[in-house]
Amino acid sequence: MARIFRTTVLGGVLFLLPVVVIFVILRQAVALIQPAMAPLVRRFPERPIAGVSIATLAAVAALVVICFLAGLIARSGPARRVTGLLEWTLLAQLPGYMLVKSFFTGAAQFGDAEGVSTVLARIEDAWQLAFLVETHDDGMRTVFVPGAPSPTSGSVYYLNADRVRPVDIPIQQAVGTIRRLGAGSQDLLRGHLGEPGPVPSPRA
Repeated sequence: MARIFRTTVLGGVLFLLPVVVIFVILRQAVALIQPAMAPLVRRFPERPIAGVSIATLAAVAALVVICFLAGLIARSGPARRVTGLLEWTLLAQLPGYMLVKSFFTGAAQFGDAEGVSTVLARIEDAWQLAFLVETHDDGMRTVFVPGAPSPTSGSVYYLNADRVRPVDIPIQQAVGTIRRLGAGSQDLLRGHLGEPGPVPSPRA
C-alpha cells in the first residue's frame, strides 16, 4: 500500500508540475501582450465577457495567433535544425524542460509518426505496451518501449518477430494508458493477451 501510495503521489506531481509551469508561462505571456493590445482595446466598450476583460481576451487571441504562426515557421527545415541545436545545447539543461515538452507533445508525437503502430513486446517474462517503429529485411523488429508516466522516454529494442504481437489499439489510447501508470489496461487489452496474433507484414 505504501508503494502504491508513493507511486500515485509521484505520478500526480509529475502531472501537475508541467501544468503549473505552463499556466505560469501563459499568464506571463498574456501580461506582456496586453500593453501592445491597448490601442486596439480602447475601441471596444469596457464590458467584461463572462468575467474576463476585453484586454485579456484580446491578449489571449493574439497569443493564439502568434503560436499558430510560430508553429508554421517551426515546420520548416532550417527552423527544425535550429530548434534541435538549441534543445540539445541549452534548453535540455534547464530543469523540467523535457517534462514540459513531453506534456505538450505526448500522443501527438507518436500519432504523427508514419508507419508506427501499437504492439505488445515480450521483454524477458513480461508483455509491455510498445510501438513498432520499423521492420528489418531479415524480419527483426525495431520496437520502442515507453516509460511511465512519460511515454516520450523509454528504451529501443530489436526483437524477433515472435516477441512482437500486433494489437488493434489506437496509439493515443495506448499513450493515455501509459500516462495513467497502466490504469485501464484490463479493458484496453481485453482479448489481446491470449494466443499470439499474426505477425505484422514487413514495411518498406
